[in-house]
Amino acid sequence: MKEGAVTGRPPLYLAFDFGGTKVDIALATEGPHIIDRKTLETRAELGAVQAVERALTAGRELVQTRGDQTLSAVGVSTMGYTREDGVDLAPNVPGWEVLRLPDVFRREFPHVPVGLDNDVRAAAIAELKWGALAGISAGLYVNFGTGVASTVVIDGVVYPGSHGLAGEVGCWLVKGSKVAPDQTSPRRPDPPSSLEAEVGGAGVRHRAQACGLAGGFAELVRSPDGNAMALVEDVLLQIATSVTNMAILLDPARIVLGGGYTGSGDRLVAVITDSLRRSAPGRPEVVIGRFGSNAGLYGAMAVAESATLHPDVSITGHPDRGGTPGR
Repeated sequence: MKEGAVTGRPPLYLAFDFGGTKVDIALATEGPHIIDRKTLETRAELGAVQAVERALTAGRELVQTRGDQTLSAVGVSTMGYTREDGVDLAPNVPGWEVLRLPDVFRREFPHVPVGLDNDVRAAAIAELKWGALAGISAGLYVNFGTGVASTVVIDGVVYPGSHGLAGEVGCWLVKGSKVAPDQTSPRRPDPPSSLEAEVGGAGVRHRAQACGLAGGFAELVRSPDGNAMALVEDVLLQIATSVTNMAILLDPARIVLGGGYTGSGDRLVAVITDSLRRSAPGRPEVVIGRFGSNAGLYGAMAVAESATLHPDVSITGHPDRGGTPGR
């Protein structure tokens, strides 16, 4: 395919969404409209390099199906927070932390704008462009699932923070739940836990196992077992309390929920809404995001579109690179 040339055809984007269990790759155009896509297993146990190489191969194959049509931009949605020489906060795939992803994609697509961003932030950009955050000046996108994170929207654009880490609420310190007999001396209180350790996917599984239960959040929600129901109620209460504190701090007009826990649908929205009505002065609206399990992939499309407007920006959410465009 001829790359980077100007034609009269609609723009064509190549999007990559890297996750701990799967990688989605898609060709898309404005709308957003997916033309074609492939889904691969990450195979995390085999390391980071093979996952990226297989994804690039799949991307090449998709591009080749378009003949001589111009590729307008590439968008990458990925775990953790990417620097030029590595990735922070991406523990689920061995070796991911040392990848030089910007260089990898620059070499693969030397004449095409490339945008790269954190998966939750990319999903929020998609919601800003085409989804539930469109037209919202002050908002929040909050992801609850395997990981826990949020994205802050101020004046209609994503706010990156001083180090590109604004919204990393999975690191919030919370009082840890007792999931096993307490062996700690009364004179030495338990150290604080993190929000992700308490309500993220791995943390919920750990808490369930300690109570003699099997499965993750989705299985626990469907279980008639009394212990499972009690654990789900505790997780939902912690989520609602945390989101309410976010709302009190930021006063958003709307809170958009993403991630695997949105599969519980109305229940998650109802618990958070009730907490907001009781405790948050502004009482923002709470809705499920438009893109569901495809949020990261649509996020990659949004990042690709933004890259055409900011071709010198490869890590789009990094504060030293002009912040993250929201529209």
